[in-house]
Amino acid sequence: DVGCGTGEDARGLSSFVGETGQVTGFDLSEAMISSATTRHAGVVGLGFQQASADALGIADNSLDAIRADRVLIHVPDPSATIDEMIRVTRPGGRIVISEPDMPGFWVASDDHATTSVLVGAISKSCRHPYLPRDLWALFRDKGLKDLEITVRTITSNEIGAIAKVLDLQAVMTLATEAGLISPTTADAWMQDVMTRAQTGRFVAALSIVMMSGTKS
Repeated sequence: DVGCGTGEDARGLSSFVGETGQVTGFDLSEAMISSATTRHAGVVGLGFQQASADALGIADNSLDAIRADRVLIHVPDPSATIDEMIRVTRPGGRIVISEPDMPGFWVASDDHATTSVLVGAISKSCRHPYLPRDLWALFRDKGLKDLEITVRTITSNEIGAIAKVLDLQAVMTLATEAGLISPTTADAWMQDVMTRAQTGRFVAALSIVMMSGTKS
């Protein structure tokens, strides 16, 4: 699990590999690896290792499968990260990447112009906002086989759930500080969204692109 964070997904994966299998979570952050190791101490077949996504520090053809979730839109060089994932996966092994389509995020609002500014600010919060739309081409160009792409849209009527993922208030504050919108406009937009949430009229959605392929 590349970019494992505090290890919850890696722990979930450990339930699939059986008593003789092994799951390793990799993360660049020493603090994340320390937290994951502490949180999941004692889980059989689960370990964590500090490493950059493009330099995992393990031998070629070591893994039966590898995944990354919400990682490639943030790394300096997504292509190098995919190359590294391919390198450490055995022939016939599966490579799976899941990334949010940030520019495609939408939220219901009466002020469509300000919403467009917000979506643009959200997109700029990551290095490669349009990468998910090019994963098919990347996998094909790197010679991976049995390609599968799935797009799943997550829709929510709960503003708390959306705010947890995207932090609308923080993004709006950054847009205001950058001079993209005025404080008055930002306050009015947030008030509209909060009113919608309080009256059961709030809805927002974000699409997740899931790409997988097999190493030749």
